[in-house]
Amino acid sequence: MYDVIVLGATFVAAGIAERYKEKCLVLERRLQAGYEFFGTLYGGGEVTVYRNFEKCHTIFDVGIVSIKREDGAFLCVTHGVDGFCTYKAKRIIDTRCNADMCVSKTYNLLIESEEEPDFSNLYCEKVEGHNRYILHCEVPLYCGYVEARTIVKKILEGFSETQRLILSANEFDYRVKADYPKKENGILYLPSRLYADSVLAFEAGLDIDGEVLK
Repeated sequence: MYDVIVLGATFVAAGIAERYKEKCLVLERRLQAGYEFFGTLYGGGEVTVYRNFEKCHTIFDVGIVSIKREDGAFLCVTHGVDGFCTYKAKRIIDTRCNADMCVSKTYNLLIESEEEPDFSNLYCEKVEGHNRYILHCEVPLYCGYVEARTIVKKILEGFSETQRLILSANEFDYRVKADYPKKENGILYLPSRLYADSVLAFEAGLDIDGEVLK
């Protein structure tokens, strides 16, 4: 039995993994960790988040089927390449994020521009690297990737000859409601996107108070 099962291979999860090491299990439906902070992964900074997940047990490309309490512990049933599996833990922390938790969200682009970009009503963030910026494109809370890319396409049509798209995010960037973190049915909901950047998110996971998780 694990001390804690963490849902989502986020930067908060990386901090928890650093603290609990082999007593921690991280479950992630994607093949990537640290996806919630686009600028950290693709802005040119050094990515160290994966090293933390080597210290605990981490399973990528797995879905959560069910979670229930039994005899004072949690049973988490997953499905992935190994079929259905059941894991047991004293605690569960959900570090993922969805539209129900949020007040707004953006679809982010990494762009290259020879001059300082000027996009009306869009926040443009300078990142490490030559003439690179992250363009935060606000989209409706419940729109999907198809709708978001349609919105972005119109923005790209306004690019000058000295601007180009390098890549787009594979995850929305959320702004979380103020009522998190919170506990429901014994599960602690601590969305990593509650924090302003990856460092603060990691520190929040690292500084998790054991009393809060009971």
